[in-house]
Amino acid sequence: MIITGLYASLLFFLYFKLTRNVISLRRKHNIALGDGKNNLLEMAIRAHGNFIEYVPIGLILLGALELNKMNKLIVFVLGAFFLAGRIYHAASLQKEINIEFRIRGMKLTLYSLATMAGLNILLFFVRI
Repeated sequence: MIITGLYASLLFFLYFKLTRNVISLRRKHNIALGDGKNNLLEMAIRAHGNFIEYVPIGLILLGALELNKMNKLIVFVLGAFFLAGRIYHAASLQKEINIEFRIRGMKLTLYSLATMAGLNILLFFVRI
């Protein structure tokens, strides 16, 4: 599962950045819990939350494709689309909402997840 390992590692660095954003804003505005009605902190919390809501299922689906011996190039490209989607979405919630990046990020995320899920189902029926 070397390709999944690569993308899990790259996604970790984005997760680390999103986590640091939340911590930094909490310290800066002295807000220990919640968002304190601070818009920047609210966006940082949601960027972090949205990331952690989507990434686990993406890595599970990607890893399943790799374990089921899907073509490595297809696995690599789907991982790249998923990573790009997460980067666009995270970037869409920095300082002010960038709706174009947000839409692009969610499309890349959801389409790559749907493709991975569909391919895993297809592999199931082809291999049984």
